[in-house]
Amino acid sequence: MGVFVSTILFGGLIMKKKMISKREDVSESQSISHNNMFFENKELFIGMDVHKAKWVVTVRSYDLELKTFSMEPKAELLEKFLLTTYPKAKYKIVYECCFSGFWIYDYFSEKGYSIIVTPTNRIYKDGSSIKTDKIDSRKLAFQLSRGLLKEVKAPSKKVREYKYIFRIYDKQKMRKGQILRQVKAILEQKNHPYKWEKWKKGLVEKLKEL
Repeated sequence: MGVFVSTILFGGLIMKKKMISKREDVSESQSISHNNMFFENKELFIGMDVHKAKWVVTVRSYDLELKTFSMEPKAELLEKFLLTTYPKAKYKIVYECCFSGFWIYDYFSEKGYSIIVTPTNRIYKDGSSIKTDKIDSRKLAFQLSRGLLKEVKAPSKKVREYKYIFRIYDKQKMRKGQILRQVKAILEQKNHPYKWEKWKKGLVEKLKEL
């Protein structure tokens, strides 16, 4: 009799645990579903302080800062984080015009995200002398949420490529002028007769023989 009662009690305990486990699974599933729906169609403002080795990113709504963190400088990782953590939200992204150019802009804009590049000298100052990457990213996200930032018009990729070529050409031309003046200065210091000659291919060949 005692064994029979124990068996019934043990079986009831197992059934109760299974029911509790099922309720927990349903509750967890509902919680995940609720979280996925919470950010749907809500505007989130993402401020990025961009550096070569890392990005510092702030995500906020109009009223509340949600997260500030550092990450690898990879656009696909940021996109994955946003889609996973804040699914179906409306992302608005900003970063300062800097050394990295427009490749970040290209990545997100080509995928249909709202992103702007803002000039550094048009960001509103708050009077504080303290400047950190986190403060900068928070400032960008906040000012974007308030519509305070100006946008740099991103040139087309073709225009940018021409600019790169012309910039290199101009630098080389400038460098050539610097070398010419340095050589002329050496000839002047030595009182060499070549100092009177005009800079041309023939003079270059003569200088090679010195």
